[in-house]
Amino acid sequence: MEHFRQRLCFSAPTTSDILLDHERNNDVQDLMVFCGADKIGNMIILCVDQNYNLKQSKSVIHIRDPTGLEFTNQETDKGSYEFSSWKTLSLQFQCTVPMQTWRIVFSGRLRNGGNYRHFKINFLWKPFGFPVYCGKNNTFFKHEIDHSDPDCINNLLGFDQFGQISGSMVVDGKTEMINMHAMKLRRWNMSVDDSLFAGFMNSDTMYSVQKLERINCRGHFKTISVHEILTPDEIHFVSEENDSQSIEIYHKNFNLNANLKSQMIVNLNTVSIETVIGDNFKGILLCFKEVRKTDKLVKCTEDISVNDHKIGLTVNLNSEMCAFSNIVGNKAKSLFRLKKIIANGLINNAIVPEGICITTTAMRAHINENKELSNYLNNAIEKAKQSDFEQLSNYCERLNYQWQSTKLCAELLEAISNGVSKYRVYAVRSSGTFEDGESTSSAGQYITKLGCAGRTYEIAEAVLECWSSNFSARALTYRKNNGQPLMCDMAVIIQDQVSGPGVAGVAFSRDPNTGDPGKITVAASYGLEKAGVVSGSVEPYEIVVSRLQFDDDFTSSAAGLSQTMSNFIVENDDDAKPRCVSDDLVKKLADICVRVEGVFGSPQDIEWVAVEDQVYLLQSRPITSIFAWNNDEISREFDTPFTSDDVVMFYNAKEVYPKPMHTLSLTLDLFSMYPLFKLTEKEPTDIYCNKQLNYTHNNICFNVCQIFQDLEPGSVYVKIIEYSIAGQSFLTSDIWDKILLKNRSSALQQFLRSIYSFKETLFLESRLNETHKLICNANIEQSDTAFDLLNNINSVVDVLEKVTYCHVASSMNNVISHTLLAILGLDFNKDSPVDTLSNLATSINTPDVIINVSILKDIQAIADVISEMPSKKEFCDLPVENCNEWLKLNCDKGYDKVEDFIKKYGHRGIQELDFGSETWSTDRNRLFSCLQSLILYKHRQPDNKSIEIDSSTVSRGYFKKIIFDYLLKKYRQSISYREQSKDMLVQITHKLRLGYRKLGEKLVTEGKMPDSKLIFFMSQYEIRIMCGNNSHPEIVHKAMKRRKLWPDCALLQYDDVCYGPPIPKKFLDEESVYSSTRFKGCCVFPGRVKNRACVIEHIEDARCLRTGDILIMKSVDIAWSPYFPIISGLVTEIGGVISHGAVVAREYGLPCLVGVQNAKKYFKTGDMVILDSEKGFIVKDDSDMTN
Repeated sequence: MEHFRQRLCFSAPTTSDILLDHERNNDVQDLMVFCGADKIGNMIILCVDQNYNLKQSKSVIHIRDPTGLEFTNQETDKGSYEFSSWKTLSLQFQCTVPMQTWRIVFSGRLRNGGNYRHFKINFLWKPFGFPVYCGKNNTFFKHEIDHSDPDCINNLLGFDQFGQISGSMVVDGKTEMINMHAMKLRRWNMSVDDSLFAGFMNSDTMYSVQKLERINCRGHFKTISVHEILTPDEIHFVSEENDSQSIEIYHKNFNLNANLKSQMIVNLNTVSIETVIGDNFKGILLCFKEVRKTDKLVKCTEDISVNDHKIGLTVNLNSEMCAFSNIVGNKAKSLFRLKKIIANGLINNAIVPEGICITTTAMRAHINENKELSNYLNNAIEKAKQSDFEQLSNYCERLNYQWQSTKLCAELLEAISNGVSKYRVYAVRSSGTFEDGESTSSAGQYITKLGCAGRTYEIAEAVLECWSSNFSARALTYRKNNGQPLMCDMAVIIQDQVSGPGVAGVAFSRDPNTGDPGKITVAASYGLEKAGVVSGSVEPYEIVVSRLQFDDDFTSSAAGLSQTMSNFIVENDDDAKPRCVSDDLVKKLADICVRVEGVFGSPQDIEWVAVEDQVYLLQSRPITSIFAWNNDEISREFDTPFTSDDVVMFYNAKEVYPKPMHTLSLTLDLFSMYPLFKLTEKEPTDIYCNKQLNYTHNNICFNVCQIFQDLEPGSVYVKIIEYSIAGQSFLTSDIWDKILLKNRSSALQQFLRSIYSFKETLFLESRLNETHKLICNANIEQSDTAFDLLNNINSVVDVLEKVTYCHVASSMNNVISHTLLAILGLDFNKDSPVDTLSNLATSINTPDVIINVSILKDIQAIADVISEMPSKKEFCDLPVENCNEWLKLNCDKGYDKVEDFIKKYGHRGIQELDFGSETWSTDRNRLFSCLQSLILYKHRQPDNKSIEIDSSTVSRGYFKKIIFDYLLKKYRQSISYREQSKDMLVQITHKLRLGYRKLGEKLVTEGKMPDSKLIFFMSQYEIRIMCGNNSHPEIVHKAMKRRKLWPDCALLQYDDVCYGPPIPKKFLDEESVYSSTRFKGCCVFPGRVKNRACVIEHIEDARCLRTGDILIMKSVDIAWSPYFPIISGLVTEIGGVISHGAVVAREYGLPCLVGVQNAKKYFKTGDMVILDSEKGFIVKDDSDMTN
């Protein structure tokens, strides 16, 4: 059961998930395939086949469009110096969460016949559920494996997962959004002549059938409603004499009879991939074969520990020790690799200047030998963890002086003296261990000293300046903001400086903006010393070069210069600028770009100089922009894998979560493990799709098909639930068709669930009391390390789970009580007018004991105390941040009441169930802003309480009256229970909120991230990783992007009900809005009022409210409660008869309409409006306008 909880509640992988769904050190091969298809005819195959022994990866992409056009790309990562299993030049598979999220990014040329087109792909793959494992005996099974049993892992050949690919595909600049069913197939150590056929039938049914040598065929398939394991008797996989194959599958839920005639064949390391297209199916056939003997075994370099080996203070750039970035940094490592490929003949007519590298060991030794410098350095690192850049900058100036006052040790000086000549000129450059990396470049952070004479003391001064720049205020702040270690190593390169008349510049092996490998960009300017192109001080001459051939073999051999020159065409020639490079030089640079990219295994940004057409290579670093996460991927990273058959609704969700959820909250879903939902008993390969909570662009929505899966169309229960949630009927016949398509429960299961639901509502009061005790005893103890503190937080998360279950039970009790009162008390049926429900809602007085009412009374009491003061206007004119101190000095009684209020309700606020939200205790300004409004507009609206119905107000028999009074009592009690359990849920959430804040502060103290609140933009899985021993800059970088994009997600608007993947509304159909000035909604309290409209988007704008205003909003939550006394009416675009706005409006007797669509778009603040909630409409009164 723990594996369910880990995956469902924490969106995190299990131990077995991590073991299986990452790079594996296999003897022969590890294959990963993503294969997708949609209903309009698109088909996409993305595959990487890696051989760990050969340190080689091969990839293929095949795309077929609805017209039948096919595009293919095939690449090899030869891994000459480094090896990454899921990456070739143009394609990367990135495992975000094992078994849960994979990112697929591609930027390259695909071929159709003799034509090449540029494709840029950014996909996210999400599974529908858990994997289906495949054993060595060719059995497929869904039960969990025991990761502690090595035999269990070793007896696996791989696994399949069904899921969805979504994202963007840009073809020659034109963007297309893709959303299709897609399988992930993972296989390792398959044998020769094994085969696998997988594909789609009518895009809705997915299947995977496997034949192992001398073993019967087996497989499995998945439809919308079922997943079945196929037996050998149901599959016939036949090899014909002409090497073609056919397959026949006969199952009660699935039939397939197909001749597997291939349309396209691609050979990789150990497998051939064939596409098979039939009349009603699309698929791929994988045929495993022997590894190619021509592939050479190459050595893979891996970082070694400086502490475990004797490493000198300097090394020559030709030394094999330069292969390790933790010894010489990334810049020196790239120079070594450039020298290596030139020596091997892969690049002609290029030179890397000679030089030596002062190792990271030398810097560490220098710090250890100078204790005062070491103390200064430690203090600077502590100051860098704070947010005062000016203080840090001033201190780092003193630290720089401390560096300059130190002397290099005699051994290092001797090594430098032996490595340089006093007759030559040198460039002294930094080479940091985090400089010029795959994700961050640290561009401009460190010092380069040009024109240094070969005198030892001058070189020594330049070395100290480079080391000092590693700890400048700018560099420390950069590393802090990118999650890099503040104390990181730096090597220093001392290299011959190229001199003479010539040109300098940079060359990009691909277009740095689009990633197109067919467009190589060269930028150049005159002069070598100033390095103007790199620094940006000179406007360069830019040339775009078109590449004609993209074959692997072309870049793997030392082809003649004339042959390589013919592969490039100079596209543009800017006559407005003086020409500083010849076409021949440009083509030579383009050829170097292609070859360097092929060996380095990623797009490269190359720094070069040329003197009399002799090219010198000074540096090569990855182009970080091409494979970087884009904004759309960041926003959709935690989206549910939506299909075209899904239906979601935003009713009620926007009341509780009016803004997007923070990542930390988004990845903690204890609701799904509630025993009543029995997710753990449902089909495991569909388990994520069966969750009732869905997410899109960090916004929460509800799975309509799951919520209504056990109900029948047109039933009275459906009608009551619709109006309770949305205030209107929204389940159309099309929605019901989709609901009925899903795997619905049997009558027996529905009956047992009803019994269980009723059982859950029994003894609720005692359960609430027990839960309250758990909350009081739940405390997060302080710890010495972030990891220990996280464990303490997780123990309180266990309490949160129990509180969540209690709140679900009390909410269920409320729904059941409401339904019984309507059906048994008021004889409501499916043919009854909906006004009956509105009348019921408007006639129920909210119990005085519930927390919402208490908050209103207590905040009004504070306002009354301050209102009695002669200086109340002074209080109202204060900036809100000064109000607390003013009360403390001028109004003891008011200050004490505020303190009592914070003690009782400080955990409440807007979006209070989101860990990243502010509450009244974490941000008192919200409370004081409300108080100022209440005092400023002192004339409260009268409490127009309704007369509650009871048995005397309706005509019915004696026993009916007894039943009605009993059900009414139970319903009012259920409201109290629901609000009490919600308050407890908010309390435990607040305790965890404060705990996570402490954890964020601990991670800042440990130098792992720059801002404690950044923790709310990390997932549960990422936080667990962050609390480990190492720094993780990639997580910090992504969290910062999420925080930056979070306000944009807050602006997104959706239809209340969405079919398929929810798509944000880009524009409003004005015709539908203005077709009528009368907007209808569901009445939750009757009345008629004419007054000024106040349309508000966020609670921060609440000061715009005036006494008597009719408040028009998307939705309201408890944070709005204090403003109800000053308004005369309430209109919300979403909400139902039991929503928060309805509850409080009834308490204050406010005319209230909910579910008024597009009201915020049509009405403006200052409009005079008539709200007639009794008749269910609001209309603009154009005869009378006010500001």
